[in-house]
Amino acid sequence: MIPVTKSPTSNRPLRGRFSAYTLVELLIVMSIMVLLAAVALPSVKDLLANQQVAKTARNMSAFIDKARSRAIAEGRYVGVRIERLNTLEPVGRAQSIRIRELTSVPPYTGDASNAYATLKTDTNYANASLSYVSVAEFDPSDNALLALSASMVENTSMTLSDILTPASGPNDDEHAPVRSGDYIELPGGRLVAFKIQYRALNAATTVPVKLMFDLSEMRTLGTKAFPSGNPMFPTGGRRIKYKIHRRPVVSTAAPFSLPRGVAIDLNYSGTGMEGNEFAPSPMTSDIQGGFNAKPIDIIFGPDGSVVSTTTAYSDVPTFPQGQIFVCLGDSDGIRPDNLFTPEKKAPANLVNLESKWIVINPGTGRVVSSPFSSVSSLPAGTIIDPYDASLDPAITEARLLANFSDTVDIE
Repeated sequence: MIPVTKSPTSNRPLRGRFSAYTLVELLIVMSIMVLLAAVALPSVKDLLANQQVAKTARNMSAFIDKARSRAIAEGRYVGVRIERLNTLEPVGRAQSIRIRELTSVPPYTGDASNAYATLKTDTNYANASLSYVSVAEFDPSDNALLALSASMVENTSMTLSDILTPASGPNDDEHAPVRSGDYIELPGGRLVAFKIQYRALNAATTVPVKLMFDLSEMRTLGTKAFPSGNPMFPTGGRRIKYKIHRRPVVSTAAPFSLPRGVAIDLNYSGTGMEGNEFAPSPMTSDIQGGFNAKPIDIIFGPDGSVVSTTTAYSDVPTFPQGQIFVCLGDSDGIRPDNLFTPEKKAPANLVNLESKWIVINPGTGRVVSSPFSSVSSLPAGTIIDPYDASLDPAITEARLLANFSDTVDIE
């Protein structure tokens, strides 16, 4: 039998002693845990932030690839628009936190079943480098949408350079249904970008709507190859049925919004190994585009390839000259005060190895994400203008790995 003893202060028997931690021991253990957490928290925070950028890069690539797949499946032009945060301050102009899908609209063929265009030759703009300017005239009563669009053009005189470069000269309202830089389909299927000439909406019906374009093609050294001296169209004009292919518009589908703390850094985004045509320059005046930096549109064709992109200061579609690079990094890394600062507090995204490139091959339309390469060439001084030539070597180095991402996925 086990002997039973009694407590000297109680009549209840005691069968053993119970052990426990003292208050001092608990405080020591808690102090150690707090110390370890304080040491590990920055590393864990950085790790989670890095994973967030990588996850966002995958999701963003999937969103862009979805637009490309839709263009192939539906046999039409579909794209994405990278919207700027705002245009009132340098930081907002240089970043984006939302991407929208763009969908094509049917070609415009007039508002009447018998609508047509009259092709003519205008010799008023002839000079040594350009033989003639071609004009398409439209009856405003049969082409009311074109007449409305022409009334939304600035009422200024048009020069030859305006016609050769539809992005220059008199500007169109961005809300116009048909805009300069859209394409008219000529007989034979050739697409030509045009410039809209101003026409008052209440003008007489005898005043036609005019689209002006250049049919000549550039040779090397900037010489014109066609036409060589004879008018392309007769003076009296030639009537044709036409199609005007308008640029895609913003879709009603849900946009892709980047998570908090992650942003698209447009300071280093563009085409080719050095191009950053998507960047807003603080050195330009407000009239030239300081407050008018435009969103970036990337359009895929029915074959899945990239057919056009826009730039920071022109919404006229152009074919990209090389792979398309979009910089994805921390919102704190967007530094308009110094585009190449390596300071630990908030390094520029260009020198942060945790940033990601979203790379689009214009020939195939393939979309992949790729890491940054380390940048060793440090530009001298402080750089605030993305178009500073001394920034080009750094951008090239950062894109070194991404340049091969079309054949190798690195994630």
